[in-house]
Amino acid sequence: MAEPQKNKDISIELPVVDLDRIRATYAELKKMQVELDPNPIEYGPRRFNNRIAYVRAMLDRLDQIFLQVSEDLHIFKRVINAKRTLYEFAKRELMVNDTRVRVGRSQAEREDLADIRLSSELEELADLERAAHDLETLMISIKSKRTDLKDAQGRMRDQMKMIEHDISMGARWGNNPAPSMSRSLQELDNMLASMPAPSIEDEDSTEGSEDIVVENSPEPEEQHHAASSADPFQDEESTDENEDIPELEDSGLGPDAEHAAEDVDSFLDSIDNVINQETSHSEVASNTSVEANIDDLLASLAD
Repeated sequence: MAEPQKNKDISIELPVVDLDRIRATYAELKKMQVELDPNPIEYGPRRFNNRIAYVRAMLDRLDQIFLQVSEDLHIFKRVINAKRTLYEFAKRELMVNDTRVRVGRSQAEREDLADIRLSSELEELADLERAAHDLETLMISIKSKRTDLKDAQGRMRDQMKMIEHDISMGARWGNNPAPSMSRSLQELDNMLASMPAPSIEDEDSTEGSEDIVVENSPEPEEQHHAASSADPFQDEESTDENEDIPELEDSGLGPDAEHAAEDVDSFLDSIDNVINQETSHSEVASNTSVEANIDDLLASLAD
């Protein structure tokens, strides 16, 4: 008959998961950063290739950390499951055979007494679960950093496509020195610190000049109000008069323009005469019709 397999999970040497390891891993993750150049073609192909290799190396190192943390987490979960199973067996045995536990009046009270007897096993389980929780939280940070590096790698791939397009259009690789982001930021801070602060007198003079400009410049609302308050009919009449009477004397067009103006005046006078004649003819016709009607009325009365 085969012997029952012994539980070997209890004898496994557990990896070290303490605060020092967690802090060291987070510090290493913080250093895994890459800054993309806005126009990498200016700095030559060597810098761009170095950045691609640098990102690839960080991803490889991140995969190593991920695998190590995954292995440690798997070991801790196996040991936790084995320890929890042994704890359950020991607790049931105490509740059945131990007289100090069986004196409890209820099931809950007997379970509490058994937990007191197994306090060392419970503390060990709590330590293991705490370490597993730390590893799970670290796994989340590792996955997030891997996503960021994958995104940077994809953006560098897009930059490579743009570089190939520019080269096909006639562009060439540059040889400019690589910029230093930290140095440029430091120089900017030094420049801002060396700039003199504006004095109170300068601010007062600036405010005074702004007030003068505001007083001299007319407000658009007042201009609109003045334009709306003017008589529109007067403007139309003045416009019509200006259109009917062109100023030929001031224009300096010569004697030909004067003759043309005289011809226009004579034409307008002839139009006025024709209108007056038609008006007089209509009045005479109306008077004649009225007299005829009166004569007919008198004749009918006489009859």
